[in-house]
Amino acid sequence: MPSHPVRPLIGLMLGCLFGPSAISAEEIEWTRFVPDAYEGELFSGKSFVAGTTEFAAGPKGLTGLYRFRAGAETIEGRLDTCGTPARNTLVCRWTDRFGQGSLAITFTEDLQRFDGFWWTEGDAKVRAPWWGKRRIGG
Repeated sequence: MPSHPVRPLIGLMLGCLFGPSAISAEEIEWTRFVPDAYEGELFSGKSFVAGTTEFAAGPKGLTGLYRFRAGAETIEGRLDTCGTPARNTLVCRWTDRFGQGSLAITFTEDLQRFDGFWWTEGDAKVRAPWWGKRRIGG
């Protein structure tokens, strides 16, 4: 798909206004379609567990909440400090009662599904899968 002729100009204008930390027009374009609930699984403990990941648009970009089952208990956590190092890729900090770390996921082109990995703070060598599919019918 050819690049839109106005996108580079918008990116340049944002860069002039906000400096190098500004997100590009392309990042703004795709991330606005992410907020929603995604049903899926993540690896926790010694097995995959069902989970829900919800993304929302905030004043500083995307944030999120997640829930998963640990035995009979539902664990809730939050996602923040989400960045977009590449198109359709999101890296967030996760925090729950077990600790904190990073989540790196890549969305399909239609943003209906994501696949990725989470790891704990200070141990990026051990990564555990986390995936989700957009909830249908909300």
